[in-house]
Amino acid sequence: MSDQLKHTLNSGHSEPPSEARKIHLGVLFAIGSALALSTMGPIGKLTIGAGVDPLTLVTWRAIFAAILVAIWATVRHRDSLGVRARDLMWFLLLGFVGISLNYLFFFRALEVTTVSTAIILVYTYPIMVTLGAAVLLREPLTRQTVLCVGLATLGCFLIAQVYDPSAFRINQTGLLFGASAAITKTLYTLISKHLLERYNPQPIILYAFGFGAIGLTILHGAPLESGAQLSPLNWSGIIAIAIVPTLLGYSMFIISMKFIEASRASIIALLEPLAAVALALIFLGEMPEVVQLLGGLCILAAVMRIRTT
Repeated sequence: MSDQLKHTLNSGHSEPPSEARKIHLGVLFAIGSALALSTMGPIGKLTIGAGVDPLTLVTWRAIFAAILVAIWATVRHRDSLGVRARDLMWFLLLGFVGISLNYLFFFRALEVTTVSTAIILVYTYPIMVTLGAAVLLREPLTRQTVLCVGLATLGCFLIAQVYDPSAFRINQTGLLFGASAAITKTLYTLISKHLLERYNPQPIILYAFGFGAIGLTILHGAPLESGAQLSPLNWSGIIAIAIVPTLLGYSMFIISMKFIEASRASIIALLEPLAAVALALIFLGEMPEVVQLLGGLCILAAVMRIRTT
């Protein structure tokens, strides 16, 4: 990490990077976030296939991520972790809603509907973020932004095989949980962007994972008991998920919004399902269909346009 970037993240003072450099950094972090989050599918599938209950998996991924970020923040950024009492409610909402409930709702959506349906419902969140950011954060809602979010969302739907009736199955319960996952993801994004107006990324990342881990521990009820039954192979999968898609993925997404708009970061985040398809091909031998490849091109086109606007 460059000295200029370190200084920018650790301080809101002195000479900031140029506007073009800020956009470049934000885009890079958003792309890095999407690539890190895309590993969740292959690693999660292998870990659950090895016998780990999904709720146990998401609970321990949050606990490990919280522990790791607490160590990192305490050692490297101890002086910047304080928060104002009036902002504590925002941090609580970020953790309990944006982390705990988001994980839980997506997990429940997967239980009652297909993976493709759950992905389609969750990845409507960039539309919500774009509209919410325009209304609540006063981000510009340009024709280019609307075009890019529409193109990227279409690409995501094609990757998720919305055209295949056997892959796409909707029911009232699945719609409720999938839509709730999209809404909580939207709130996570908008609250993070709101807090970045007054705080550096470090305390936001720390308290988001901290409160999120507490919330999931309460929802799980007995994580220690379930953890004692896991094998070393199970733990290796959980730790990998805690480090790569969880800690790195979510942290880089928050950092990206230090430099670019929430709407732009969310559109770029739709690279995640495209990267997940590529990883599934490489590690699981799952060959994408032609229409899925077309969806990938739609996402790439949207990202290339939004990164330069």
